[in-house]
Amino acid sequence: MAFEPFFDLCSLICFIYVIDARGIFNRKMPKIFIYQNLVFFFYSNEHLPIHVHVRKDNRQMRVVLIISNGEVSSWKVVKERGFRPFKSQDLKRVEFVIKNYGNDIVQKWMDFFVLNKVIKFEVIEKHEK
Repeated sequence: MAFEPFFDLCSLICFIYVIDARGIFNRKMPKIFIYQNLVFFFYSNEHLPIHVHVRKDNRQMRVVLIISNGEVSSWKVVKERGFRPFKSQDLKRVEFVIKNYGNDIVQKWMDFFVLNKVIKFEVIEKHEK
């Protein structure tokens, strides 16, 4: 319940960016992570709930982050129309990134969409076990 006002504020801020032609529409699609040929990114005109897109070759999906007590507690994979589904080994890699960097994804979302900061992508060197 404590996050409802926060998400209402995020909705309002995201709405303001969408209607401001000088804001979100002129920014590029930011990549946030690259991990073993998987590219994690946002589209510049994103919407709530907080999520990240993942692409590899001609495959793409969206991962919706579920936040509880201020941290990513779980996630939901959503298939994207027009793209082939990920192979199981790549799904495991995506899960590794979400488990280990989910809170960083949320922070980058807030920095980009709410605080209007420029974000830089990171190459993840750490490997799953």
